[in-house]
Amino acid sequence: MDKNLSYYDQLEAFRQPGCSICRLVERHSREYLETIFYESVNDPEIRLQLRNAFGFCAAHAMKAAEIGSPLAIALIYEDILNALDQEIGRAIRNGRVGMKGKCPFCEQEHQMEIRLTRALAASIEEEAMQTAFKSSEGLCARHLIKLLSATSPDIRQFVGESERGKIRALRAELKELIRKNDYRFAKETIGEEGDSWLRALRKTAGHFIERKGKSLTG
Repeated sequence: MDKNLSYYDQLEAFRQPGCSICRLVERHSREYLETIFYESVNDPEIRLQLRNAFGFCAAHAMKAAEIGSPLAIALIYEDILNALDQEIGRAIRNGRVGMKGKCPFCEQEHQMEIRLTRALAASIEEEAMQTAFKSSEGLCARHLIKLLSATSPDIRQFVGESERGKIRALRAELKELIRKNDYRFAKETIGEEGDSWLRALRKTAGHFIERKGKSLTG
């Protein structure tokens, strides 16, 4: 098959902690937001989409605060607040108010998830991709379900059994962590199972889960 960029991106993402699809969606989303803030802040279509949604959703507003320039955000949100002001005026007159659209960046991420899942469903038939998948943490629950619904029976068998093995190994580590937190075994050194609780969160919710400034065992 043609080894396009997403193929090699996927191989590289499997070498990193967490769900590879989550990681790639996050990377593309960040790059897209940076493009908006630093190159396309006055794009009419993007401005219209943001006005209709009254701005970013909570998650993307947090990203905007992290990576956006104050001037770009000021330009965008002066426009958004003007639209909100007018909408409130209409609500005062007729008692109805509502958003005309959803956060455009949520939709962009959704479309990226679809493309990446389809690309992985096609490429995971290859030995190199299967090897990378088996040695990775695997996918989060949501993306695993999507992948299983997009693959052939043989690939579903491979992916499903690989993931069940990873889940069972993770459960064993969680049980070991629980055991070592029992006062009777408190003197035993906590090893690789020390961050199993974090990996369990990541397995179900995606690779974004982290605990900054805290011990993985505490």
